[in-house]
Amino acid sequence: MPRRLRWILLAILLLAGAGIRLYHLTDPPLDFHPTRQMHSALIARQFYLTWRPGTITPAETEQRALGNRMARYEPPLFEALVAQTCVWAGQHFGFHLWVARLYDLLFWLLGAWGLYLLARRLTNPDAALVAVAYWMLLPFAIQASRSFQPDPLMTVLLVWTAYTATQEGKARFWALPLGALAGMVKAYGLIFALGIFAAVETWRAPRRFWKRWTFWAALAGMTVSVVAVYLAMPRGEVGGDFLRTWTLRMIPLWFSPKLYGGWLQQLGGAFGGGFLLLALLGTVTLRGRGRALALGWGAAYLAYGFLVPFHIATHSYYQLPLLPWVALGLAGAAQTLVPALASRPKWAQALFGVGVVAAAVYPIGITAWQMQQCTCRQKPLPLHSWGKRCPKTAPSWRLPRLMATP
Repeated sequence: MPRRLRWILLAILLLAGAGIRLYHLTDPPLDFHPTRQMHSALIARQFYLTWRPGTITPAETEQRALGNRMARYEPPLFEALVAQTCVWAGQHFGFHLWVARLYDLLFWLLGAWGLYLLARRLTNPDAALVAVAYWMLLPFAIQASRSFQPDPLMTVLLVWTAYTATQEGKARFWALPLGALAGMVKAYGLIFALGIFAAVETWRAPRRFWKRWTFWAALAGMTVSVVAVYLAMPRGEVGGDFLRTWTLRMIPLWFSPKLYGGWLQQLGGAFGGGFLLLALLGTVTLRGRGRALALGWGAAYLAYGFLVPFHIATHSYYQLPLLPWVALGLAGAAQTLVPALASRPKWAQALFGVGVVAAAVYPIGITAWQMQQCTCRQKPLPLHSWGKRCPKTAPSWRLPRLMATP
């Protein structure tokens, strides 16, 4: 493919993905795991009411207290960023949840660029476009990358961790702070960062990696920095019983078919069964550090799934860290299959081109249709109903009023 055409297609993919994510920007976060999103919204509102200059009303004092009562399972970095942005914008701007979606879009575009660079390094520039298209246009990715929760940022940081880990020389050690940051955003990011870095470094020196003190020091430094941040969180704010409740008590699920059935259902619903199989075949075609990266990422995902067996089988956003792995697998498959089209008749090439266009346009159309079916523009909701799914039709409401609800 000519270089200029490749850059044009990349720009179109980024603009199309950004456009659908800006559609219905001001809808409240009730369309994708609303309970998890409102958890972050309450914490962000608490920060905003604490940092905002001026007097605070009795109702706002109650709202701030509600945010203080929310459990903190990870450092509220994203929530603090959204709240501080609203404070910087001025008192007349107010607190708006759609600011989180703008940051999500910025993060996701940075992730798309990192994924393109990574896929280009492991496959070729044309195949890298397939990875970016999947990253930007997959309906699950569109929904998840608009959500107010730490998982999208964690996933983007993992992409850049993988990109830096596959570089040569000292530049590859940038993977350590990036991986640590992913773990600070959400603790489970540390599992993937360790798997990515360890797999690639093992590929570099398969027979003597375990003798290198720098290898173990790097893994220990990444782990200690993340653990230190979580231990430094104020006592009582960390959801300390999370590991005991959702890992240790859930170990019996390892021996139940319900875990594996639900897990496969979540995978198929999020990524599409056909894409998953094609990505699996594509990872087999990768060579060298690409294969090592795929193996390390996949092993980390399996360990992660067994650590949270209930959530991996019931919560779709727990599949999000696997999205870059699937995208890279599709790039590997494209690298192998697309050259075979050169020997096919013109009508077969044209039919394939129509299929590619349809595969790119369909997810945008179906996502826009879903947003129209459930706009979630409701009247102010009482707190006890924030976790319920919104009806398909509802009267219009103003977003700031939701956040003003005591």
